[in-house]
Amino acid sequence: MRGERQAGIGEWSSFPFVLGRDAAGEIVATGENVTRWRPGDRAVQLPHPPCRTCAICVRGLENLCVDTAYPGHQVFGGYAQYVVRRQDAILPIPDGVDFETAAATMWTYTTPLNCARQAPVGPGDTVVVTGASGGMAIACAQLAKLSGATVIGTTTKPDRDEALGKLGLPFASSRP
Repeated sequence: MRGERQAGIGEWSSFPFVLGRDAAGEIVATGENVTRWRPGDRAVQLPHPPCRTCAICVRGLENLCVDTAYPGHQVFGGYAQYVVRRQDAILPIPDGVDFETAAATMWTYTTPLNCARQAPVGPGDTVVVTGASGGMAIACAQLAKLSGATVIGTTTKPDRDEALGKLGLPFASSRP
């Protein structure tokens, strides 16, 4: 497939393009100015790496960066055999966490973590999570539960009731 697609604000990239927002792996080489990473380190890419220079990033609101380059959207993604990232656009993977879990966790938990920072909950609070059988919704429920809140999940998919119950979440199932 040949063509053009927008690669970032004011930038263009040609097809073919490599997708893959969620990626983790082992560092095989670093640039000469890289100080935080060595070959062999295990890392996961940020799904929304901030530019760190726009007015919003400078104000400390990096999650709202207007000049981010989403992996798999504006820059080559993790389906590539190798990717290049800024040293501050990846995070270390803790021992005992496999690549698949690290990659899947980054997108699923970043939005719920930001929500928890903006509207903290704790003991005595009740949180209702709609669509509780989806990845981000399960992450929201787990984070709220870890914070001590009572969590109620809702789903329209009765086949997922049992799985939600195994997560220890009281839930209400809306059947069509």
